Amino acid sequence: MDYLLDNDLSEDEIVFNSVDITQNYKENYDDNGNYIGSEPNGYTLTQSVIITSNNVEIVGFTRVLLLRSGCP
Repeated sequence: MDYLLDNDLSEDEIVFNSVDITQNYKENYDDNGNYIGSEPNGYTLTQSVIITSNNVEIVGFTRVLLLRSGCP
């Protein structure tokens, strides 16, 4: 949030959505290749942010910087 505020966006232009949690599973097979079930092996957490601003240049610039930092 500080990063966005430091780049000329205001708090009322930024909305963070809740975190979505998805459980991941590992599929298991026997020695003959037959499916024998699955087991949990971790979680994937995702969160989106919505920026609503009339300043198209700042939104575009912020998007590029976020992508370069590893945000999808």
